[in-house]
Amino acid sequence: MTSSIGLDIGGAHLKACLIKNDVILKLSKADLFKTPIWESQNTLVSTLKEIEKKWTMGENVHINIAMTAEMTDCFRHRREGVQKILSIIKNTFSCGKLKIYSTNGLKEFNVTFKNYKEIASSNWHATADSLSKIERNCFLIDIGSTTTDITPIRFGKILSPTSSTDFSRLQKGELVYLGVCRTSLSSIRRQLMFRSKMTNIMRENFASTADLFRLTKQLDPKYDLYPTLDGKNKKRLATQQRLARIIGLDINDVTVEELNALAQQIKQMFVSEIIENLKKVIFEYNMSSRMPIVITGSGKFLAVEIQDQLKCQTKIYSDLFAERIKIPQSKIDDVDSCATAFSLAISTYL
Repeated sequence: MTSSIGLDIGGAHLKACLIKNDVILKLSKADLFKTPIWESQNTLVSTLKEIEKKWTMGENVHINIAMTAEMTDCFRHRREGVQKILSIIKNTFSCGKLKIYSTNGLKEFNVTFKNYKEIASSNWHATADSLSKIERNCFLIDIGSTTTDITPIRFGKILSPTSSTDFSRLQKGELVYLGVCRTSLSSIRRQLMFRSKMTNIMRENFASTADLFRLTKQLDPKYDLYPTLDGKNKKRLATQQRLARIIGLDINDVTVEELNALAQQIKQMFVSEIIENLKKVIFEYNMSSRMPIVITGSGKFLAVEIQDQLKCQTKIYSDLFAERIKIPQSKIDDVDSCATAFSLAISTYL
């Protein structure tokens, strides 16, 4: 029996998946860990040690790793970030066959640091790479807690250049800093319609997208790991108060109906921004807008809204692997929220 682990090391979360090949291929574990690396790199060390201890790793386990944590501001630059994270991984794991993902595929850990740009923030490519072996023509939209990645795939090939950086992907619309948990609501639009008037937004960190999707009852609490921006609880009343504050009001100044309408308005703006960037990607690569869209991430619940706005075919990432691997019903949402980690783990068998 061989096992394969995929680790997606982000600055805010570490996502991990374990796949076992015992007669049949089966997903054994898929978990999301809170790892605020900008506060302490020890959060990464302790999480890796926890995984090694509890997941019973053996010498034959394959461990495939991708990262985005190198961009956190505790590092002077990405090169230092990549170097330190690789060092932490090598010093933490005592067993297993370690490989690091780059936009040119999985590499041995003796890769020289001059190749750090291929390693830095390559997780989007890892997810698309595994998908491209199953869905040969599509757009992959990965809506996470912090960002949204839009990746075009045609004839089983990722069209984004392997030399892509965060900067170039931001320019092309492939990387959108918009996520379902950690984005400040005041950054989405400078004005909102309220009581029939366009109203300026208070550009303070009063409320986040986690508040928004808590109010719309779409965000699963197990993916809502970070404290609220005011440090208060995540109950409905406190969440409504945070939303009211972005337009300069208190909870007693507004009705529940008004707040719900405001939340729906912001949600549509959120979805519209993703679609606007998808159209940029379509234009950039001269692709057909009729190609199916594969959606994943902790924000996959927005698939219905995207489909309704575009009148297109959407598919859920985890569904496409159902014939390749046994995924317990209880872990389906975890596969999507940890899509890169799952992709890295299953790449051993594709």
